[in-house]
Amino acid sequence: MPGRFFSQMVGLAVWWAFLFQSPISSANPTYRRHVAADKRQNFLERTLILLDVNTRSPVRALNDNFLSLQVDPSILKNGWLDFLSSKRLVTLARRLSPAYLRFGGKRTDFLQFHNLKNLAKFRGPGPDYYLKNYEDDIVRSDIAQDKQKGCKLASHPDMMLELQREKAAQMQQVLLKEQLSNHYSDVTITARSLDKLYNFADCAGLHLIFGLNALHRNPDNSWNASSALSLLKYSAGKKYNISWELGNEPNSYRTMVAHSVNSSRLAQDYILLKTLLQSVRYYSRANLYGPNIGRPRKNAILLLDGFMKNGGSVVDAVTWQHFYIDRRVTKVEDFLKTRLLDTLTDQITKVLKIVKMHAPEKRVWLGGVGPAWSGGISNLSDTFAAGLLWLNTLGISAVQGIDVVLRHSFFDYGYSHLVDQQFNPLP
Repeated sequence: MPGRFFSQMVGLAVWWAFLFQSPISSANPTYRRHVAADKRQNFLERTLILLDVNTRSPVRALNDNFLSLQVDPSILKNGWLDFLSSKRLVTLARRLSPAYLRFGGKRTDFLQFHNLKNLAKFRGPGPDYYLKNYEDDIVRSDIAQDKQKGCKLASHPDMMLELQREKAAQMQQVLLKEQLSNHYSDVTITARSLDKLYNFADCAGLHLIFGLNALHRNPDNSWNASSALSLLKYSAGKKYNISWELGNEPNSYRTMVAHSVNSSRLAQDYILLKTLLQSVRYYSRANLYGPNIGRPRKNAILLLDGFMKNGGSVVDAVTWQHFYIDRRVTKVEDFLKTRLLDTLTDQITKVLKIVKMHAPEKRVWLGGVGPAWSGGISNLSDTFAAGLLWLNTLGISAVQGIDVVLRHSFFDYGYSHLVDQQFNPLP
């Protein structure tokens, strides 16, 4: 049933994409006929559009994981990571499998791994803010789960969930402030946190893609891989089947940390990461994706071009991101503008042109996509109003040859996620 539903959804999306592509090419068997309108005053002339759709052969054959998901590292700070074992959350995610689960976002480049099973100071704010013995409860829960076989699912008490929602609501203001200012605090992920993240992906039938911190730099601006290597060794010891990324939107580093990473340096960093993966036997054949640039404007396109020239061969797919609008949009009508829908077509064309120039056979992924950046817009990007943007994304991406689309975000703060904090699916 999920597969059938997905096929129907993508089919609808492709239909939507064809309907709204403009101008309509004369090569397409499309015929417009003006219908005689009522001659009454103020009565607008109507246009009948006939579409002749060829159903005999597919336009594209889609990747089984075409529609995939993303989870932001902010769940380490707002406490929701501890609730990824929720049976309801896992069930919702499982309905979208097979798919990739990308663990990444702006905070990717502020992640530090500590191979510590359980220290409260590394957990970040969570329900322990309210519950004196919460940490002990989590430890006992972890021990109990470790003794289980297979998926480790939990049913959390209503009181704990309610207190977590209250704390997360407070933390949301902090996270949104960081997002708007483009200045982020460090995020620590422990071994226990990684276990919980992988358990969620594994139980839901999702393949985890983990984004490593690219801003951990040496004095000469080369990438410091010490934290990444520690994480790789721990994951390999646990036999976690993970693919990897390095960094998030490297074209925006100057605005985030006041220094940049150019394309040749970024390529060297990816080559180093590929070497590290090959040195860890369990990950010698693991996939590597990147460079995950932001919207393909001039500086991002130049970065992508240089990266593909100097290091594009080491990635298994080229990734980039697209978000339609920012938080300044306040009207639902803005979500319906055709020029907004058309921006995706133009940007896909730019990215594909660069990739085909350097590596014609390389797959291209939309490595992060959503209706709005900077946390989204309350009562807009989390409603049916954003549904047309999502249909447009799926349809245009499928038609133009994008291999995978990673939706930002499955479960997150802000107003752009697919599941709310009541664990209910949003429109």
